[in-house]
Amino acid sequence: MRHRGIVIGMVLVALVCVSAVVCAQSADEWLDKGVEAFRVGDYETAIECWTKTIELDPGYAKAYNNRGVAYGELGRFEEAIDDYKKAVELDPGYVYAYNGLGNAYSELGRYDEAVAIFTDLIQRDRNEASGYGGRGWTYYRMGDYDMALGDVTIAVNLDPGNPYTLCNRASIYRELGIYDEAMADANRSLELKPRGWTYYTRGLIYRDMGDIEKARADITKACDMGTEEACAALVELGE
Repeated sequence: MRHRGIVIGMVLVALVCVSAVVCAQSADEWLDKGVEAFRVGDYETAIECWTKTIELDPGYAKAYNNRGVAYGELGRFEEAIDDYKKAVELDPGYVYAYNGLGNAYSELGRYDEAVAIFTDLIQRDRNEASGYGGRGWTYYRMGDYDMALGDVTIAVNLDPGNPYTLCNRASIYRELGIYDEAMADANRSLELKPRGWTYYTRGLIYRDMGDIEKARADITKACDMGTEEACAALVELGE
């Protein structure tokens, strides 16, 4: 379930420096090396590269933001928060860093702080879909499904092609027992971007609707795609 402000680099090349000649030298080169490592899931190396970027250029907001994302992938949310705060300090208009900060607070269960960050982002730009989406998902985690639905629906209206937001709204509709709308959002999300988490979400909708066969099929697919929650749900379904 996570929103990422990574500066996408160029094509992947070897990540290990084999000589001083091919090693990164400038802050920008280290930033790109970090992007390469992140893209192949080597988050520790990405952190090392972006730390080097910051050493060479302490005012590089993107490097702090990117390192925050990598810390988040490793579940190191306190460190992520420190980096996102620095990125925002250096660039107060940095939307990705604001979102990262709000999401990190939310992951830690610090919901009031998360809501405050997303609200600030919305006040800065009423058309920023990610602010509504992030705040809405935080409300979802708080169990306030009506508030969650209101915010996430605004996010969907502002950015109707975002598969993550559609999947989130499907989860909210499911909690509210509005299954037709939940299924429509889950199906649309899967059309845009097939993901294990979305198959899991649709499987839960089928389960709640009483269609255990289809629920098992979707949740099995999600488990096969690496969604741990889906694997646990299969046990509950008798697999």
